[in-house]
Amino acid sequence: MNEYQQQLLDHYHSPRNFGAPSFEATHNAKVSNLSCGDEIEIWLEVSADKIIKNVAFSGEGCSIAIGSASLLLEELKGKTLDEVKNLSEDFQINLVGIPLTMARLKCATLPFQAVKNSIE
Repeated sequence: MNEYQQQLLDHYHSPRNFGAPSFEATHNAKVSNLSCGDEIEIWLEVSADKIIKNVAFSGEGCSIAIGSASLLLEELKGKTLDEVKNLSEDFQINLVGIPLTMARLKCATLPFQAVKNSIE
C-alpha cells in the first residue's frame, strides 16, 4: 500500500471534521452520487474577510468519498473564498493521489462538488 492509499484510509477510518458543525455555518451544501448512493453534506464558516475559519461534513459513502471529504476540508481551512473558487477538480484528485476509475472519480470529487455548490 502506498502513502496516498494509507492516508486515504486513515481519513476514512478517522475522518477529520466529521459530524454536525459546532459553529454557525455561513455556507452549506449537500450532494449525492446517484450511481452509488454516496451522500456528502458540508458546512463552512467564512469570516467577514472571506477566510474559511471552520469546516464540517457528514455523510455516508465509500472509503474514497468519506476519505476525500476529510482530506479536502482539512486543506480548505485558512483559504480565502477566492482561492477556493479558483480550484479545479484536479486539486481534489491530486489530494486523493491514487489512480481512479471513472466511477471512483465521481466518489472522489463529490466533496469538491459540495464545496463549490456551497460557495456559488
